[in-house]
Amino acid sequence: MWKNEIFQISRYFGVSCGNVTLDEQFRIPCLTVKDGNKVKGIATIAKYIAKNCKQQNGILGASLEDQANVDQWLEFRSSRLDRYGTEKDLSSVLKELNSYLSSRTFLVGSSVTLADLLMFYGLHSVYSDLSYFDKQRYMHLSRWFRMMQLTSGVKQKLETIPFQRNLIYPCHGVAH
Repeated sequence: MWKNEIFQISRYFGVSCGNVTLDEQFRIPCLTVKDGNKVKGIATIAKYIAKNCKQQNGILGASLEDQANVDQWLEFRSSRLDRYGTEKDLSSVLKELNSYLSSRTFLVGSSVTLADLLMFYGLHSVYSDLSYFDKQRYMHLSRWFRMMQLTSGVKQKLETIPFQRNLIYPCHGVAH
């Protein structure tokens, strides 16, 4: 899964991600860069890729405060979303994201940042398993997720996650 997310990030920025492997000792993704050094961890690799693209356009944050907030969400992704152990842990993560997004369009600032991209790719498999009821329960997070999957260049080849179910009961006596 992590390998696909790194490829998604690199495709979003239009750059090659190079040789990505799994560090067997720490069980984390590892990118071998041009000089032979290794960059480890999905958030660190994503930042490396973003910094090496030609057009960043605030993707790492428009201000120092935004940059710190992007880093905070990348840390949240690595420490909380990637490491939940139980359904209760996952529910806690989703509730926290839902609450945070109740008054925001993006995780940081007023446009898509690396935090949004990495969170979207990390949540994609989670959202594909959620019921319609659960998606409604996390309505602010679902609004953000729907927006992200409709944002140009983000979803790429990933499956479109549905958010609206078909009408179960016909509307009797209502004109269509």
